[in-house]
Amino acid sequence: MATPALPPDPLPGFWKSIEALRTALRRNAAVNVNAQGLRQKTRGLVETWFRSVRPYLHGLALPEERLSTVDSAMQRLLRLAAAPNSKASYIAEVDAVRKTARPELELDVEQHRGKLILQAASTQVQATATETLILTTLERIGLQETARSYRQVLIDLSEARRLSYRGTATELREVVREVLDHLAPDDQVTSTAGYKQQPGTDGPTMTQKARFILKARGLGESERKAPEQAVALLEEQIASLARSTYVKGAASTHSVTTLPTARTFKGFADAVLAELLQVHRE
Repeated sequence: MATPALPPDPLPGFWKSIEALRTALRRNAAVNVNAQGLRQKTRGLVETWFRSVRPYLHGLALPEERLSTVDSAMQRLLRLAAAPNSKASYIAEVDAVRKTARPELELDVEQHRGKLILQAASTQVQATATETLILTTLERIGLQETARSYRQVLIDLSEARRLSYRGTATELREVVREVLDHLAPDDQVTSTAGYKQQPGTDGPTMTQKARFILKARGLGESERKAPEQAVALLEEQIASLARSTYVKGAASTHSVTTLPTARTFKGFADAVLAELLQVHRE
């Protein structure tokens, strides 16, 4: 997949126009700017800002206060260009943009373009057929945030330089939980005949939710056995991970700190997600 092209940046040309206008103003021998050519140059700068540069920056979702500073200076320059006015007034407005607005705008733009580069890089992660089906199904059923979390897991597991994958496992845990909560709301599970709350819990367990979903699809006990066991195993892995967070000295034993361990953890989760989302039955 080709890396998406970053949008063109009109700012460099705008800054050159700012500097060119300032140079022309300083060369103007008169106290007032009377020359039509110089006043037209000023109007052209204002038009460039409002017709080209500002729409581009607005599309980057930059803070409005960053843009309003330049807006005000450009409006004052346009009023100055409407009639002969002092050269000093022109230079003051141009310098307000050069010295105050420019550094902040350039920082904002660079930060935004850095985010675009990271997003473009993330598209290079190769997903398997099952992972792709999981992603598309999550988006189709309205779990866009969950899909983004799952995509983050794929990105994390492609980064061999990571020192720990505990955060990756936590992200994966939330993906499974959100799918279970979406397909098996607590009130529906607890109202099922024969439901019994497990000791030490404040609601249905992941395994109980999975059983509710599979039974609702009409699967027999033998058909439910494998996916229920996968959910139970995943639930125990999650419990172990949670314990390692709070039990002193247990992190090195129970936490997901290595890439192979994280991939094993994901294998269980993918089996559960594929079954719950019925990705191979579409």
